[in-house]
Amino acid sequence: MTRDEFSELVLRLKRGDNTALVSLHPLQDSCIRRLVIRSSGKCNPDMAYDLFIDSVLDFRKNVLHDKVEYQNIPAYLSRICWNKWLEVSRKDVRRRKAHHYSQTLLQSAMENQEMTIEREELHKSKVEQIDNAMQQLSEKCRQVLYMAIADGLSMADIAAQLGMASADVAKTTKSRCYKRLLDFIRRGT
Repeated sequence: MTRDEFSELVLRLKRGDNTALVSLHPLQDSCIRRLVIRSSGKCNPDMAYDLFIDSVLDFRKNVLHDKVEYQNIPAYLSRICWNKWLEVSRKDVRRRKAHHYSQTLLQSAMENQEMTIEREELHKSKVEQIDNAMQQLSEKCRQVLYMAIADGLSMADIAAQLGMASADVAKTTKSRCYKRLLDFIRRGT
């Protein structure tokens, strides 16, 4: 795409003419092919097509917000596609880990079902301790710990949902809240 073609595309998009995006259609096949190859086949062509469409929409949004200057548009779209693939892939890994964790917990619970009455009472006592300690935490701490441990959300997701400045702030908050929880449990209050 020449600089003039790019300028025309930007001008049309800023006028609200979304049909201008059709000029990006010839880039579709190569972008999809690159994504499938670069992901070692883990991203199938249908998923790559969806990611390409999402990338074109992101390109449009970036143009409308003056975040795109003339450059190698095929490479730009490929980078957006790749970043979207990484995001999808990471979420899938987290989802699989959470599923594995829940399966492990379920299996462990089933094995522990054979506990003696004494062990059950001890277990109930510990759960009550944890519940009591959780109730002593602030609402924000309870939310952060629940989202991180029970929901398996990333620090970036927690930060976004709770309106925190960054994933680092969420991580620091989680660490601080977890230490408080342990202190409450140790003190037995």
